[in-house]
Amino acid sequence: MNDREYFLTTSLSYQLQAARRELASFRSEEAYQKLRADYEGIIREKDIAIKKLQKERDGFSFSRKKITKQWMDVLEDVRKEYEKEIERLKKAIAELLDIVASLKNRNCELDEKRKKALSDYYEAAVKLEEAQGLIVKLTAQVNHDYENSSMPSSKCIGRKKIVNNREKTGRRPGAQAGHPHHPRKPMEPDRVVEIAAEEKFKDSSRYVPTGNIISRQAIGISIVPVVTEYRTAEFYDKKKGRNVHSAFPCGVMDDVNHDASMKAVLFLLNSRCNVSKEQKEFLEKTAQSVRDGRGALAFRRDDKRAVPRVLSEGQAGTGQAVRGAP
Repeated sequence: MNDREYFLTTSLSYQLQAARRELASFRSEEAYQKLRADYEGIIREKDIAIKKLQKERDGFSFSRKKITKQWMDVLEDVRKEYEKEIERLKKAIAELLDIVASLKNRNCELDEKRKKALSDYYEAAVKLEEAQGLIVKLTAQVNHDYENSSMPSSKCIGRKKIVNNREKTGRRPGAQAGHPHHPRKPMEPDRVVEIAAEEKFKDSSRYVPTGNIISRQAIGISIVPVVTEYRTAEFYDKKKGRNVHSAFPCGVMDDVNHDASMKAVLFLLNSRCNVSKEQKEFLEKTAQSVRDGRGALAFRRDDKRAVPRVLSEGQAGTGQAVRGAP
């Protein structure tokens, strides 16, 4: 027997003896009792660990419920505070809306007062301008005398005697022989009217054309209105709740206004031509007719007054337009 076989035989012999002892212990139930004791010890340890974990779990569950209840109470308090704040804000908004409505009404009232005050101001300004013009006219009339007007000296009270210092030449009054003629200067015609030759000039046995053209001019004045319309875009003010637009020039407050030139013409007609102020609407209609090309503005003498009237297109071209009273 070699070493390897000897070693293998010895090992197997030891293993056989160990198996026999284990078999004997199992037959005598000692091994079973030991295993059961070990198993019961492990079970007891596990039960203790399980009870400890269950106790910790119960403690955590109670703490979680308590914390949840506390948070629910906090949320309920926050909700009540929120509702109170909402009610307070609603009341504040309602009060602010009432204030805004009252301010809008007040603003409308002030706007109406401003417009009325502005209208009264312009009316007073027009009356003041007319009064100043009348004062100037009356002052000029009062200051008229034989020295600065065509009024004869015999009509002036307390006049001083005018001394004639001219030397007598023996000539007759008026233009002297050889005095150059000073006619009115002709102007560039706006319209030329050809006058047909009369029937008697068609007799060639008596009348022969010279080739010259004889022209005479009739100069008149035509008043034509010039209307300037100002336009601007309109906007809606969401903050104030009304329509707004850019400011118009000074003096352009109403839909239709008279500028300085129109006021001057009306004042001139009233102060110089004795045209009453009640005829303002007539003058405006007349100006509209002139603008539309249906005639021109003229005056006729009626009981020492100048009454405005509209000339037809044919009459307007004959030089009858705008003849004022002296």
